[in-house]
Amino acid sequence: MVDVLQADLISSPARHRMSDRVADDLFRLIVTLQLKPGSILNETALMQHLQCGRTPLREALIALERQALIRIVPRQATLVTEITLAASAEIYEALRWVEGPLARLAAERITGGALHELAADCAALENFRPPAQPTPDSFYRLADLDFDFHVVIARAAGNQFLIATLDALRGSALRLMCLSYRGADVVPHVAAEHRLVLDALNAGDAAAAESAMQAHADAGKRRMFEQASR
Repeated sequence: MVDVLQADLISSPARHRMSDRVADDLFRLIVTLQLKPGSILNETALMQHLQCGRTPLREALIALERQALIRIVPRQATLVTEITLAASAEIYEALRWVEGPLARLAAERITGGALHELAADCAALENFRPPAQPTPDSFYRLADLDFDFHVVIARAAGNQFLIATLDALRGSALRLMCLSYRGADVVPHVAAEHRLVLDALNAGDAAAAESAMQAHADAGKRRMFEQASR
């Protein structure tokens, strides 16, 4: 691996590729709660763990701050953003009012190819069998599979501004999903909610698609709050 000094001296394109990789790795550690909400990040320890130099790490941290996953306090500390009930409620509220209209638009514009993708995502979630001893990686796979369903719908809707808004919520949403998936028997409920959205999209029923997607967001909020209260 490139050592600390070398990493800081490599060309700009290569450094950006390195910072992208570091951002992806750090993103995964945060959303799976391996880096605890509210914890202070130690740059030296992160460079060793992520096998990177200081410059790509700091570029990654700036990218993750834009996603509201970390908070940089200049000349003091860099912290993982805390998960509070108030902030979580706002995230689900935002998802409800972004994804509902996306589902409505998708019902009017969706193609056969996108419907096929969504059917495959539904089947994959319905057939998912969590390991006997769940790991952060298994929670991440579930959350990523869940969110991919939402991404396909967003793309089918074809509104770039709504898609950008959903993308900005991705990190926060995945972290809450990873938390809620720690509850027992969550997968069948999520799969059933996805199936209701897909049925509405297959029928071209815009109102039903919007209602089903908003009900899905409301159910996700309930599950997350139940898990957080334990």
